[in-house]
Amino acid sequence: MKNKSKIVTGFFAVVFAVSSLVSCSGDDSPSGTPVRYSLFTSSEMIQSITFRDRDGSMRTVALEAVNLEWGKTIRVEAPFAAAASVQFDNDSQATQTYTLKVFVDGELADSEEGTVSAGVTGAATVNANVTE
Repeated sequence: MKNKSKIVTGFFAVVFAVSSLVSCSGDDSPSGTPVRYSLFTSSEMIQSITFRDRDGSMRTVALEAVNLEWGKTIRVEAPFAAAASVQFDNDSQATQTYTLKVFVDGELADSEEGTVSAGVTGAATVNANVTE
């Protein structure tokens, strides 16, 4: 009975030690500079969205996830060249508007606002450099 008690006590000591190490092994807060891309349109005219992801590669957004607006926040390490581009196809009967922005550490770094005439395609691009 004494051996069984030692085994149970030892088991719980090991479990406690491992869980303490895992929970304290790192800072749970995100690191790096936040970069936020945002897009607003007045109609469903978005054909494609491409943005530079945190690993530096260009990613294309699945269009079924986009309606009139889209946003993405990533955390990056400097130096980093943030970039996003959008292709539009306005098949409506009226001119439509868009606003594409990129924020670095909460501050507006670049934006493009414009219109796409009825029956016309268009594009927008924003860029920003993360230096710190």
